[in-house]
Amino acid sequence: MAGFMIGLDATVVTTALPTIHADLHASVSTLGWTVSAYSLAFAALVLTGTALGDWFGRTANARSCWPGPPPARPASPCSP
Repeated sequence: MAGFMIGLDATVVTTALPTIHADLHASVSTLGWTVSAYSLAFAALVLTGTALGDWFGRTANARSCWPGPPPARPASPCSP
């Protein structure tokens, strides 16, 4: 599942690069930095979530009801 999410996120960022280039007049090096910064932030969140899951347990971590991106909120255990 984690591998699928990493691939999906990389696809989303790669798909957005032409729009970022056109709208923000970003150079090729800036687009490379954009991909690198997004990947680094995503990796940091994955590592943090994994460490919290190891520390508190998978069930407690899943029930913590952290707010996620809007599409994930209906699937949250805290959603009505």
